[in-house]
Amino acid sequence: MPRCKRWLNHSGLHVPFIVYVPEQYRHLMKDKPGSENTDLINFTDLGPTTLNLAGIKVPDYMQGISFMGQKIDEPRKYMAAPRSRADNMYEVSRAERDERYIYSNCWMPQTRGRSSMRTVPTPVKVPKKSTPKRTWWTVETKKGTKTDR
Repeated sequence: MPRCKRWLNHSGLHVPFIVYVPEQYRHLMKDKPGSENTDLINFTDLGPTTLNLAGIKVPDYMQGISFMGQKIDEPRKYMAAPRSRADNMYEVSRAERDERYIYSNCWMPQTRGRSSMRTVPTPVKVPKKSTPKRTWWTVETKKGTKTDR
C-alpha cells in the first residue's frame, strides 16, 4: 500500500480511528455520535482509556491519555512517532507532530528507502560528517486541504 502508516508523513501518521459506542454508554463520550474528532490519539492511549471505561484508576506509571470514560484527560498538543524498522528495511527516524505541522528527523539518510532481505542492518558506508536529514510537513486539518510538503 503506497504511503501507508509506516511512513512519518501525514498519510502515515493519520490513521482513521472509528469507535462505535452503544446508546447506554454515550454519556462517556465527549463528542456527539457521527462527529469528527481531531485529537491526536495514539496506541498508548488505548490502555488508559479501557481502564477508565471500566472504572479502574489508571496507574501513574502507565503512558497515554484517556479519551473516553468518566475522567477524560486533556488532549495532547504534540505527539511523537518513531520509525526504526519497517518490514525488511532498517532506518532510524523520529517525528513530532501537532495539528498543523510534522517535524521529521531521519538519523540515517544514507539508508532511506533502501531494502534488504535481512532483518538486521545492512552495512553502509557512513560519511565522516553525517548530518540528520530534517523535514517539515505542513498539515491543514480542513477537509480536502491536507498537504505534505
